[in-house]
Amino acid sequence: MSCVINMTKQILWSLRLLVSLVLIHGTGWSQTGAAAEELSTLTAIAVSAWGTHTCALITDGTIRCWGSNASGQLGDGSTNDSSIPVQVRGIKTAIAVAAGGAHSCALLSDGMVRCWGGNGGGQLGDGDTENASLPATVRGITNATAIAAGSYHACAQLADGTVRCWGYNPDGELGDGSTTNASEPVMVRGIASAVAIAAGRTHTCAILLDGTVRCWGGDRGGQLGDGGTNTALTPVLVRGVTGATAIATGLDYTCALLSTSQISCWGMNNSGQLGDGTKRRSPAPVLVGDIRGATAIAAGDSDHTCALIADGTVRCWGSNGSGQLGDGNTAPSPTPVAVRGISNATAIAAGRLHACAVLSTGMVRCWGSNAYSQLGNGTAMKRGVVDGPNNTQAAAAGFDHACSILSDGTVRCWGSNASGQLGDGTTTDSATPVTVRGIKSATVVAVGLEHTCAVLADRTVRCWGSNANGQLGDEGLENSSTPVPVLGIQNAVALTAGDYHTCAVLADGTVHCWGTNDDTEQGSRLSAMALTPVRVVGIVGTPSMSVDSVETAGTGQNPGNGIGTLTFTAASIGVGE
Repeated sequence: MSCVINMTKQILWSLRLLVSLVLIHGTGWSQTGAAAEELSTLTAIAVSAWGTHTCALITDGTIRCWGSNASGQLGDGSTNDSSIPVQVRGIKTAIAVAAGGAHSCALLSDGMVRCWGGNGGGQLGDGDTENASLPATVRGITNATAIAAGSYHACAQLADGTVRCWGYNPDGELGDGSTTNASEPVMVRGIASAVAIAAGRTHTCAILLDGTVRCWGGDRGGQLGDGGTNTALTPVLVRGVTGATAIATGLDYTCALLSTSQISCWGMNNSGQLGDGTKRRSPAPVLVGDIRGATAIAAGDSDHTCALIADGTVRCWGSNGSGQLGDGNTAPSPTPVAVRGISNATAIAAGRLHACAVLSTGMVRCWGSNAYSQLGNGTAMKRGVVDGPNNTQAAAAGFDHACSILSDGTVRCWGSNASGQLGDGTTTDSATPVTVRGIKSATVVAVGLEHTCAVLADRTVRCWGSNANGQLGDEGLENSSTPVPVLGIQNAVALTAGDYHTCAVLADGTVHCWGTNDDTEQGSRLSAMALTPVRVVGIVGTPSMSVDSVETAGTGQNPGNGIGTLTFTAASIGVGE
């Protein structure tokens, strides 16, 4: 067992989870109580999301991307995921950005297109199939006016109204009449007056100058809108749509913004993503209910759709398992619901399980899943759909839940609650902060995998949630959805929680731990779990140096994330064998 004094890392990590509706400003991110890179001169003007990463176009012509980067889709020359925006290298004159499944593309001011990331099907358009973590030039494109990126293909609209596509083509999504992949652009047949394009998982669509829509590719859900479900290797007319002004393609469905400011959708509807109040698939367009004044649309690749309204609000509908509708819960909705806290949006984008909006301030706000850091808030909290309390004094985050201490000493928690780790007396997940019962004077909070603990003003400790390994310290093994006292702790000054164990630092400098001991997390020379606190062998301390948190070593995914204030003299800390 080792004990590590960590002065800043853990407090920064925990504070970054204060809010999960995230404010990103340029390449930095801004949250209450969190350190952020000061780049206030950068302003986003557009955002694009697909798969598990997000990209934003900056007013200076550069691009910032964040989230998953296994294929180099962030464009920073690495394959390291990033929880904060990173600059795409070599892009300085971009006028549009498109994020695909594991690749991204930029339209430059000179009409050229550059792409980076995954390239297994040739979706970078550079003539080969090698991934590229830096932008590669798409061959033969010199006069593009718009771009679109799907799951494994990409397209460009040219100045003459024709469309070129490249990448995977098993369902005819390239529109050239074949099912052959293309690592260089091929011409879409029969399109000569395109004014907008969109690319989905296996299909592609274009709006023509006359306001009609043509789609081609896979049609499993009826996403081509021609009334059938047959694959089309060349464009087919979408039935009944006129006056289309914008187009968005989802997983197996499509939506069009009409000149009436209404929205029409067609295709798969298993999660209510067509927004017509049903979950019935429709191979012909249906109107989205209760949408008036729409100015933009976005469709995700996991069955959710969002609309930007003229008043700056955003409304979303469809799948919501990760909170991607932004309404404060995780229930799907077949009709539009308002995204909480958004009132000045100017642009929107939808990814696999998340969505984002550009605000009038130039900041970007995202909500939904954060499993690959696609919210860009400096964390990888898996579910993020809420604003944290605005009078938070301290916070901590676990695997799927987070908690904060308010100025009045109460504690609010949100996220997963299968084991009662939110402390509100239930086991119901909550996408908004709920009050932990019976806690009125908390000074420290620590969050484990599925349990939570707090130090109170009287220096006792209360814990709640999962207790299968004795991590609540109450001498039992029963889960508790409300706080229980940790036995034998009377003078705690700091606290930390691992996956299945908890430790407290006492005022005399000793450390006591309880819970699992499979990997000697307790540091007590015992082999069995401890249902009540046991003293860690060989640690002594004397007041001298301020330390923000204590981290306990073990094999868990979350080996210590409590926030507290402790004074130690470094030289006085001894670790026994």
